[in-house]
Amino acid sequence: MRRRAPRPLRDESGPKVNERIRAPRVMVVDEEGHRLGEFLTRDALQLARDRGFDLVEVAPDGRPPICRLADWGKMKYTRKKSAAKSRRNATSSSMKEVKVRPKTDDHDIEVKTRNAERFLSRGDRV
Repeated sequence: MRRRAPRPLRDESGPKVNERIRAPRVMVVDEEGHRLGEFLTRDALQLARDRGFDLVEVAPDGRPPICRLADWGKMKYTRKKSAAKSRRNATSSSMKEVKVRPKTDDHDIEVKTRNAERFLSRGDRV
């Protein structure tokens, strides 16, 4: 019998949350956006738990990394919704094309003109 290949590790593309934060010290920002100061990671995690929030790393490149006290489930939901909205807006701004050739019949030109006017009234680029 053949052995199955090991499953790849899950790709964690989002920010590090709670115990996944590996920095020894972090700068903590509270839920309203006020800086609370620099804490040891375990102390910041305890502070987040005491307040009923998660510790979310928002700027991993900083020295020390900046972490926010936030509800991770709510934060993930709003990010997902805003990404969907931006995808929806990105697809609607496509370029519309109307081709007219020398041998195009009069009625076809009228139809293409109406379509071009409709595209322009909707705000599409023609």
